[in-house]
Amino acid sequence: MSVCLSVSAKTFDEFEAKEIRRFREIAKEFREVVRVFATLRPELNDREKKAIASLAMEGRRQGGSQSPVLVLTATELLTTTRAPYCYREAGERFEPFKDYNLAPMAGDDDLLGLCHLTQQLHLGMEPYGTTLEREIGRRRARAQAAYQNTSVK
Repeated sequence: MSVCLSVSAKTFDEFEAKEIRRFREIAKEFREVVRVFATLRPELNDREKKAIASLAMEGRRQGGSQSPVLVLTATELLTTTRAPYCYREAGERFEPFKDYNLAPMAGDDDLLGLCHLTQQLHLGMEPYGTTLEREIGRRRARAQAAYQNTSVK
């Protein structure tokens, strides 16, 4: 399996709006690219979380695997074990994720699962399955409304 990554890496600087815009443009051209935000800081600030979560939600609305977002911090980068095992010794904030199943849905691979995991952990996003259920419900409601409008006439 080959994977295309587009990476913005920082030591201790913050991710800027121009990087978010660049990743948004890249996703238009390359639908399968994994957009990676990597920093040696222990966590992102609130502005970064909001901006990157918005970018990640765009991919989720496209079916979850369209230009997914991966967020890596010092916790994932400065360890000798891979996620989710690196969370076992990382502290209380990481406790819910220490035994996370990276591929909970049929067809998911570990990379996509890692994207969804880091979006929950570092961006405060809901689990991907919850987003998927809500999007399916919205589409179903629109389809039913459209059907009712055509059958009434």
